[in-house]
Amino acid sequence: MITLSLRIKRNYVLIVLARAALMFVNGFLIWYLPLVIKEKFGAGLLGLTFSIASMLSTTVGFLGGVLSDNIGRKPVIVLDSILTFFGIVLFVLGYTINSVLLLLSALALYGFARIGDAVIETVIYESVDEAFLGRALSIMFTIGAIAASAGSITLGYIVKQTVVLASMLLIISSLLYILISILLKETIVKKEKIDLAHKLKDTLRNLINGLKSIRGGILLPLIITIFMSLEVGSTLYLYPAFMKDIKRITENLIGIIYGVIPLLQTFIYPFAGVVVDKIGAKRTVTLTLFLQATAVTCFVLLEEPVYAGLALVTASGIGAIYNIAYRTLLIQRAPKDAKATGIAFINTVWDIIEILAPSIGALLWLLSPYLPFYFAITLLLSLGLITLAIK
Repeated sequence: MITLSLRIKRNYVLIVLARAALMFVNGFLIWYLPLVIKEKFGAGLLGLTFSIASMLSTTVGFLGGVLSDNIGRKPVIVLDSILTFFGIVLFVLGYTINSVLLLLSALALYGFARIGDAVIETVIYESVDEAFLGRALSIMFTIGAIAASAGSITLGYIVKQTVVLASMLLIISSLLYILISILLKETIVKKEKIDLAHKLKDTLRNLINGLKSIRGGILLPLIITIFMSLEVGSTLYLYPAFMKDIKRITENLIGIIYGVIPLLQTFIYPFAGVVVDKIGAKRTVTLTLFLQATAVTCFVLLEEPVYAGLALVTASGIGAIYNIAYRTLLIQRAPKDAKATGIAFINTVWDIIEILAPSIGALLWLLSPYLPFYFAITLLLSLGLITLAIK
């Protein structure tokens, strides 16, 4: 049983609810926004847009971690919620008035709104005993998955029936995220006035000292991050287009598939947390990499749309286990004296690699729609072998 103080219990619940509100929106936009951009502007501009978004998130993600270590977690999370709301408004206006705003929406949601990523996970780390960290993360991801499933299926259907109602649901969810963020209690107790410049130097010094022990610390998470950033970034936004253009799957069915995926993850996350805590994060990461490579191969090669869809759902289910294992491994190995900054550093590495990844995926798509996925399979298999070799 996890024993928490009343204040931390409250914060943990609020963080989980905040993620649920965010995932309700993201469960829909993660496939619909790239699909709309690709249809209106082409694969090339789709890749370029998300490359620029990654470039933006490279800066703001690391900045968010540093700021939260120095001025507090709550202000950064509140800012993240406001930026998310701004991105949603741009999406609604772009979908209904001027399609160019869709590009700005992608930049806001997947660029600037990454500022709170490392902070949310740090609050979770500060809320539970480390022995239960895997299960704590799995609870958060489970509830988030339920919300994402509801968002994908509900909004995917409603947007084709009434844009007004879909827009209202998106805006209400983003406003709810802001409200929950405001209700959070600060987890860093500040005993004196902060000299931000001095504290920033101290934080970076602690991070550098932690990175000096990279062989025994974050080397493995760093390598995993580099490979997986390439794999995810080059294909994530192309899956909807591949299903529609190559597999001939309708948009309604795509919405259902993206709704089933988090629903499946809902049942997997609790199991994943127990597995990670019992057999270890590293072993779980290695196993899931090989299994994901197999499932993605089936998705690409199977001609029957239903079987291809099932393969994608399977790959995503395995990815749920991988996600818990990877995040647990990262949080455990991040420098203790600068935990949020260390996590933000790894997230920044992800973003740096991902700057080019969507453009690489788009370029491969222009040569052949199959090439981005063959590239992803190769990366998954290679990384699986690397994780076997590194302690």
